[in-house]
Amino acid sequence: MKLKLRKPQWTEKRDSVRVEMECPLEFQVIKKRGMFRTKHKEVQKGLMLKPSLFGMRLSCKEPVPQGTELDITVELETIGFMHPVDLRGRVVWSDYNGKTSRYDQGVALHSASRDMDEWEKIIRRKLADMDYFVKSESFTEK
Repeated sequence: MKLKLRKPQWTEKRDSVRVEMECPLEFQVIKKRGMFRTKHKEVQKGLMLKPSLFGMRLSCKEPVPQGTELDITVELETIGFMHPVDLRGRVVWSDYNGKTSRYDQGVALHSASRDMDEWEKIIRRKLADMDYFVKSESFTEK
């Protein structure tokens, strides 16, 4: 008797659990010129979807190319927090969403972001509220 092994049709590639929440945000593209980085003057608006400890999905009207560096301000007042969080990230994928007629981008957050510690506390709190909280080294409070 032969035993056939099948590969799963879909495999989770994400390193961390996503939180079911949406928040408005603003972002600026960071331009690199030699050794210097400058912010693009135009502030764009978007929506943060399903964030994690180390990334988020950004939905906006215009595409943002893969590899683009962003300064991001997440407006957390809509979900009960007192002030916005300033983060820095890099677009790792970009795609058009036909259902929403918007562009979705996957953004990896830099660990050196100004408010990264605050961001991690917020996401851990939301994970605990959602009952996805796992008591392991990667999710314990510092």
